Amino acid sequence: MPSEIFVLILDDEPVHQRAIKRLLPENISVVFASSPEKAFATILAAVQPFSHIVSDRDMGVAQNGVEFLCEVYEHNINAHLALMSGGDLTPEQETALKRIGAPFFKKPVDDAILIAWIHS
Repeated sequence: MPSEIFVLILDDEPVHQRAIKRLLPENISVVFASSPEKAFATILAAVQPFSHIVSDRDMGVAQNGVEFLCEVYEHNINAHLALMSGGDLTPEQETALKRIGAPFFKKPVDDAILIAWIHS
């Protein structure tokens, strides 16, 4: 396992960003983006590729988290993908996540589950 893991979290709510940052161990470097556009620009500009990308589902923008993760997948970005949300998924969203192999984490995300997924 590498000594440092690089994770991108897409969430437009600063309170959720701070909560996630607090629960992750120091060997996990976290970069946050507040919109799909900023997240994609961050992915493309990264010197060190992200091993994991986690997106919130609902962000009040045109593209939701499921659509963002599918776009990342379609661009052959080699990262583990996951979605998180406080709400339930639609059947279409469940199908899309299965197609790209992305798990769904219900908010509030259990830190042990998130950390285990990152280390898997």
